[in-house]
Amino acid sequence: MADTVESVDRQAQAQADDIAAQVSAIAERVREQQATALAVTGSASSQDGTVRAVVDATGVVTALEFAPSALERSSLDKLARTTVATIQSAAAQARTSMAEQWQSLQGVLATAAAGTERLGLPRVGVPDVPRTETDQTGPADPWQQPGTAEPPHTSDSSHAAPLLDERPW
Repeated sequence: MADTVESVDRQAQAQADDIAAQVSAIAERVREQQATALAVTGSASSQDGTVRAVVDATGVVTALEFAPSALERSSLDKLARTTVATIQSAAAQARTSMAEQWQSLQGVLATAAAGTERLGLPRVGVPDVPRTETDQTGPADPWQQPGTAEPPHTSDSSHAAPLLDERPW
């Protein structure tokens, strides 16, 4: 009887060890694929060559370059629209590349998603937006004060239209 119990214990331990090895292998594959996917970048240049943008895997701009002739060849409005379009093209490229990276592990991720935290697997989902730069052009937007959604009123506007041109630019 004792031999039977020991045999069952050994079999159960072997099965548990096999499951643990499988989970560990899956976790490693997910970590590698996640690292590869998050390393993806996208880049694009405008058709006229005045704007070049590079974004990371989340679509955040990591580099933006303008040709020296950018303002000579177009208006500020056209340059702004060209910049947005170029950034969007770069982001679409990064997103497509990232989706391709994730495609190969979609089944594994679907199975693992339910218990990722409990099993110590990497978080599955949309990655956080990295912050690689800070806006150092001046103080925080004076129109947005903590806890308010309305611009501050600097004059009594009960009988006058709100002042729309008080922005610092």
